Amino acid sequence: MTTPAEVRTTIADALGDISGLNVYKYPADSIQAPAAVITGLSHEIADFDLHRNAAVTITVLVSHQHESQMELLDDLVDVSNADSIPAKLRALVDGVDVGVNPRSVGDFGFREWGGVIYYGAAVEAEVMF
Repeated sequence: MTTPAEVRTTIADALGDISGLNVYKYPADSIQAPAAVITGLSHEIADFDLHRNAAVTITVLVSHQHESQMELLDDLVDVSNADSIPAKLRALVDGVDVGVNPRSVGDFGFREWGGVIYYGAAVEAEVMF
């Protein structure tokens, strides 16, 4: 049976294929942008075999030093970009014990992390394991 830690690892490994993106399985005190941080994982038991449905939140952060970083953020969360976070999550549906379906991208704006201000957005995904 797959564990929540294995879900985090599976997602982090898939996102690790995005060039230049720093991926964090757990919220860290400080991060290096551009970053994808698995900031939320909640799950419910779906059946008597203990399969679970979960909601995962991935917070995506880029520098706010220049507006060009918002373009980078847009690229990282664009569902039509083959090298984006939603695309990498969608690719997990086949061939692994964890099924991931990106559900929404939003909540764009300023985010503070470790006392530093970033541009950020949230990617929400449904996970079955």
